Amino acid sequence: MPFAFPILNDYEAKLAETVVANDELLAKPKNIRDAYSFLRVKEIDSLALANAIQNYRKAWNNYRKIGHGIPTFHKKRSDWSYQTNCQYPKQKEAYLDNGTAKFIDAKHIKLPKLGVIRIAGLRKLIKDRLLKRVSTRIGTVTIKKTADDQFYLSMQLGSDIAFAQKLPKTQSQIGIDLNLDNFLTDSNGATVANPCFYRQVKKEACSRPTRPLSQAKTC
Repeated sequence: MPFAFPILNDYEAKLAETVVANDELLAKPKNIRDAYSFLRVKEIDSLALANAIQNYRKAWNNYRKIGHGIPTFHKKRSDWSYQTNCQYPKQKEAYLDNGTAKFIDAKHIKLPKLGVIRIAGLRKLIKDRLLKRVSTRIGTVTIKKTADDQFYLSMQLGSDIAFAQKLPKTQSQIGIDLNLDNFLTDSNGATVANPCFYRQVKKEACSRPTRPLSQAKTC
């Protein structure tokens, strides 16, 4: 063996026993819904439950391969997230506006179970593909709530058409220096100001009311 596993402590041994006991429970999403009545609520996205089980198994597979970093369950806290998936059951070609998770327009997205929600911003690259109907498949969709009650929505996108054009080679070199006075300075003397992301977010959080999920941002 390339390495030796350390002896499990009491907590790890008990957790390992729980994993073995849960193998049958997590074999199918139906099994865990039958065991816990609150998961049978119609408003709960079945794909979110399937993603949680998949992530749980992936964490243990990584632990078995690496030999350390034993997975732990999330504790109840102010920030949380969950994943769902976009499906294309009958469509011959996937677009940003014809799946189970889809853009209604540049300001609204429809998600499984949640329905239509309003978004505060949209990247130009995605907006151009939406308006021009460029073939683009939506994969995993993640909804995240931060500790300061801000909601964000991110999507995993795939397409046979490149998202960015390959830039031509200039055969020139440039040096970049990261510093404290500004974000960076290059060898040609050009500077980029410090964006101050933390201060900007803190200022917005203090000056704005709580934003509902219907006004989530995309990232």
